[in-house]
Amino acid sequence: MKFVKLTFLVFFGLIVLGHAQPETGSTDILPIDVANMDQTVSPGVDFFRYVNGGWLAKNPVPPGYSRWGSFSEVEERNEAILQDILTTAIDDPNPVPGSNTQKLGDFYYTALDVEGRDKMGIEPLKPDLNKIEQISSPADLQNVMVSFLTRRLRLPFFVWVGQDDKNSSIFVPQVFQSGLGLPDRDYYLDEGEKYKNIRTEYVKHIQKLFELTGYSPEQARDMANVVMAMETRLAGASMTRLERRDPEKTYNKMTLDELQALTPDFDWKNFFREAGFNMDRDFENGVIIGQPDFLKEVDKMMKDVSLDDWKTYMQYKLIASTANKLSSDLEKEVFHFYSTVLRGIDEMKPLWKRALDDTEGSLGEIMGQEFVKRSFSPAAKERVLEMVNNIKEVLSKRINELEWMSDATKQEAQKKLAAFKPKIGYPDKWRDYSKLEVDRSSLFNNSMRASIFYFNRNKDRIGKPVEDEWFMNPQTVNASYNASRNEIVFPAGILQPPFFSENFDDAINYGGIGTVIGHEITHGFDDQGRKYDWEGNLRDWWTEEDAQKYTQRADKLANQYSSYVVIDDVHLEGKLTLGENIADLGGLKLAYLAFMNTEEAKTIEMLDGFTPQQRFFISWAQIWRQNITDQELRLRINTDPHSPGLYRAIVPPSNMEAFFDVFNIKPGDPMYREESERVVIW
Repeated sequence: MKFVKLTFLVFFGLIVLGHAQPETGSTDILPIDVANMDQTVSPGVDFFRYVNGGWLAKNPVPPGYSRWGSFSEVEERNEAILQDILTTAIDDPNPVPGSNTQKLGDFYYTALDVEGRDKMGIEPLKPDLNKIEQISSPADLQNVMVSFLTRRLRLPFFVWVGQDDKNSSIFVPQVFQSGLGLPDRDYYLDEGEKYKNIRTEYVKHIQKLFELTGYSPEQARDMANVVMAMETRLAGASMTRLERRDPEKTYNKMTLDELQALTPDFDWKNFFREAGFNMDRDFENGVIIGQPDFLKEVDKMMKDVSLDDWKTYMQYKLIASTANKLSSDLEKEVFHFYSTVLRGIDEMKPLWKRALDDTEGSLGEIMGQEFVKRSFSPAAKERVLEMVNNIKEVLSKRINELEWMSDATKQEAQKKLAAFKPKIGYPDKWRDYSKLEVDRSSLFNNSMRASIFYFNRNKDRIGKPVEDEWFMNPQTVNASYNASRNEIVFPAGILQPPFFSENFDDAINYGGIGTVIGHEITHGFDDQGRKYDWEGNLRDWWTEEDAQKYTQRADKLANQYSSYVVIDDVHLEGKLTLGENIADLGGLKLAYLAFMNTEEAKTIEMLDGFTPQQRFFISWAQIWRQNITDQELRLRINTDPHSPGLYRAIVPPSNMEAFFDVFNIKPGDPMYREESERVVIW
């Protein structure tokens, strides 16, 4: 579940005609399985273990993964459906050329063809490696960068066409910092021992990739040091993750001439022209620069870093961008560093899963068309939409009742809430893939063609109306709020047990998908989302006094999370995770209040030994159950805006009086939080 700022995926109609109506949710999954609980633990002592202790003991992290939880289980079930879709496609002896079946089957075939990839080795890279070797001027270097951009290969910066944050009705080119191979700038700059060790391993990884493409160990070592030095310099100029959470800081709009003046040694006009932009039209509304100081540093590097070093850097970015599409030895080396060293994964996923991931990465929405035929029903959409409306109604009432907010700000908040656009299941209109050619030549070729397709599709949005498109695949186990579109999105992939089922009682559905719905709605009013208005524009609609009161409450929540020690002496970063924590807290409260308005909450006394209210909170905690490796946990604490599952399960309810009442939790119990320490925002 995430807040979406950059526009990156409902439903339904003719696609379900002519097919048996699927029933959402597997009937063999219990709403609450007491075997997954540990009722020897008091809910007032450790609510997470009380709900999930049995499951945690029975479900260690499996080979090929760094964490395993409720989301993983849903993904596993969805993958079984997707595998069947791809197997059916690959086995079709006479698919219609250009059809979805042909494209899925051919792409999946090349993703499975490890023998073919090993025979080719690095042959597919040789034309690009030769072009890089022939670079003899800054202009040559920038032309190679253009060829990388159009195939979405890695560059020192990231170019994207997205909605203008302050005029959401138009698309504009945007440029952001990039260029790092480690997860975050701090991995280059922090002098802690763990960071130093990772840097050492990263240099070894770069060296190994160069060796696998034909360089001697001595050459590869020197080249790896060059890459590391350049990336460290880029890291030093990069904004921190906390800084990037402020949309005002990353909104720096200028004309193309102003961008050129900011970075005189990089020929942006030629760069964009050669990439296929319409220079008479595409920059009429300017260009948005996320991090001007970063681009100034790139510009300096264009002048004072030698062409030989730039050639080394570009070679590495080419290899790193494509290694998983090439020979198995390159793929294994990438796995070793990014999965084993950084995440603690000792074993690769089976080939069919890796091939599925590759296919989904390029043809995800085509796979989604087939997925929803098998796993999502119109009745499910209607029930989820009803829940969305019920939760919106609760928030509307809550806004009116807020004592700390003025009437002027309340009116703006109500206007924004009323304008929310829910998307449920899958798109009304499917993406047109007719221009994308897929064959059985190689995974590399198919992936490059897909990258060119998506680059052109993104670029060509300039000058066109903002359409009602999706930026998640229907099979994705996630949900999102998009600030620029003021929309909440719930793909069919997450509308599965334990989050949701047509067969579940209201307590389970509201404690599951209801809290997800509330979470995404609250994102529209978290510390980032609240800065966007009802039309999706970055505009301050708060009175100064109300903004101060909001910030005081948000800071209190950030401090609350930062007090938790996660592993060793590492605390949660409450500021980094603030938006998600606000959404978790608001989502849980809104879903609970909406549930309490249902007939089931008022009439059912006990079910499976629990009251409806207890079932609601149990449902909440079980969606966050998770086992995780230490390496993955450390990585996420440093880079992930979400708190780990344990803290998502226990911190929000510890701010709710209703939770204490339902489980008879008293002062002195570890789960109890004094009223003066609780946070209430929405």
